[in-house]
Amino acid sequence: KTGERLQVYLEPSGSRGMTFTPTVRSAQPNRELRWLGRLFIPGLFDGEHSFSIEAVGENRVRFV
Repeated sequence: KTGERLQVYLEPSGSRGMTFTPTVRSAQPNRELRWLGRLFIPGLFDGEHSFSIEAVGENRVRFV
């Protein structure tokens, strides 16, 4: 839901993992997930990420 906090853990190959807790900016079922993550000083290292879901056929989607 919009306004909720997520707990995301990323571990790129060959490096240490990192956990962060972005805030959901938009959550539209079967359409979009968008969040805002902050690192250290608010406003300085903010990053907004958007993921769209596009229908491409019966029982198939494209996750962008």
